[in-house]
Amino acid sequence: MVASVPYDTMNNQLQSVLQDNLTSTGHVEDCAIFTRKDVALRACSSGFMLTEKEMQDLENAFHDCSETRTNGINLKDVHYKIIRADKYSIYGKKDKQGIVLTKTATLILLSLFSEDMYPGVCVEATEKLSDYLREKGK
Repeated sequence: MVASVPYDTMNNQLQSVLQDNLTSTGHVEDCAIFTRKDVALRACSSGFMLTEKEMQDLENAFHDCSETRTNGINLKDVHYKIIRADKYSIYGKKDKQGIVLTKTATLILLSLFSEDMYPGVCVEATEKLSDYLREKGK
């Protein structure tokens, strides 16, 4: 019989996952993981929070990628022009800052980078973490 992991423990594990795989690269300014089904925040980088509406809007961006490419994404008073949108990944930019969203079976990962960071490193780290979570069935 497999013991269930308490939510607080899982949340701490996800915090560590974000820190170890995204924030520690030095090319992810802020990041978060939230569930797709109930749109609940599971972990986020220090000092960064998402509202339920923001998470719902980000989750909805995957429903119609053509519309997302046309309209862009708004988050934290920044409008991002979308440069890629498919069923698993959405990339956007505004000037030299950007957003990376990836979707797994049950989760959405969000990473933001600022102008002094390398977008490619942010994308690669976020995609690798998403691939890992997909392999685990998350």
